[in-house]
This record gives sequence, structure tokens and C-alpha cells, in this order.
Amino acid sequence: MFLLYRTTLPALCLTLILPCSVHAEDGKAPESKADAAVQRPALIERNQEDALALERQVPKEEQQSLQAGSDSFLALWKPANNPTPQGVLVILAGAGETADWPKTVGPLRRKFPDADWGTLSLALPDLLTESPVARSESPAPAPKAQDTSKAAPA
Repeated sequence: MFLLYRTTLPALCLTLILPCSVHAEDGKAPESKADAAVQRPALIERNQEDALALERQVPKEEQQSLQAGSDSFLALWKPANNPTPQGVLVILAGAGETADWPKTVGPLRRKFPDADWGTLSLALPDLLTESPVARSESPAPAPKAQDTSKAAPA
């Protein structure tokens, strides 16, 4: 009886595995590398995505576009509610926060104009976009062949 189980178990396993290998061979490989590699559009940076969201939420008269070199930043300007303001408060949002962050920046930006202060709210750019990029490995230059045509000293 033990001999019967010992011979039938491997045969059973092989019969169960065999149909799986047939289906794996039926899969067609991509015809060309161009079909296999699909080009994706570049993702926009997080701070640009946040700026687009703020442009939809904040009134147009409070939005200002600032230029720093080739970069453009969204700033939110709210003038004082008094014709003779005491000054302007520049609010810089922390890392990962927007120019109208609901817990800190937004309330400050909305309350200071009532106290005769204008506010200009800015968001910091993403630090990850300015981080160094990994260098791609280039093949090492081939070593120069030594000139063996010179005669050896006698």
C-alpha cells in the first residue's frame, strides 16, 4: 500500500503542474520595445499642484504671481481693511504647507487685515525637486594601447 502512494503522488503532482506550463507558453511577448515601454506624461510638482488648487479656491483679486528667476510662484495678497494700514505681514508657509494652510497660515492671513495689517502669504518650493539626481553610469574609456614598435635597448 505504501508503494502505491509513493508512486502515485509524484504522478499526480506532475499532472497538476503540466497544464499550467502550457498556458504560460501561450502568452505572446510584446512585438517591439516601443509597444512595451509606454511613455507617461511628466507629473507636475506638488507645490504646482497645490497652487492650481488654491487658484480655484481663492478669489482672483487675492492672487499674485511672483517670478524668481525662471520659476513662478503663487502668492496670496490680502490688503488691510483700513485705508491707512500699519504695515504688511509676510507669512511663509512651512515645508509641505500651502499659502492658505487651514491650521496656521489661513487664519493668520484672514484675521490680520481686520487689525489694520496687510498680508502676503507664500509657500516654499519643494525641496525634493532641487535635490541632486543620481548619476548615470557611463562606460569607462578604453585604455590606450602601449606603443610596442620601439626597439628594446640592447
